[in-house]
Amino acid sequence: MRKFVIPAVFVLLMCNVCWGAVSEDMSIYLRKDVFDAKMEAFMKEIRGEFQVMNAKLEALSQRVDDNYHHLEQRIDNNYHSLDTRISDVRNDVYLGLVILGIIVSLPVVQKILDSREIKRHMVTLEDVKHLIEENNAELRKSLQV
Repeated sequence: MRKFVIPAVFVLLMCNVCWGAVSEDMSIYLRKDVFDAKMEAFMKEIRGEFQVMNAKLEALSQRVDDNYHHLEQRIDNNYHSLDTRISDVRNDVYLGLVILGIIVSLPVVQKILDSREIKRHMVTLEDVKHLIEENNAELRKSLQV
């Protein structure tokens, strides 16, 4: 706002100074040394305002740069924490899928293990005696015929 107001005031004052150089009756003139002194004072005041404005602009620029770097660091930190969270969620989903796969495949695995147990069934002494008695019974039948 000051950027526009100060030049506008400067232009308006320059117009007034030019008009102020001549009186209304056009017979009285402003002396050149008085006019130059007033113009020099006015220019010195404007230069001072420009210096103040430049200093404030530099301070504002520094604040904007600091805020930019601070915001950039926060975004980087949030990105890394979000990446870690997504990684954790991905691992949880994989773990859930593995557990679900184990639960679904458990009956099939149990059937396979049960069928292997039947094949591995050990022959006991009672089984051998029973087979011998059956065989003897069949032989007696075949001999009696």
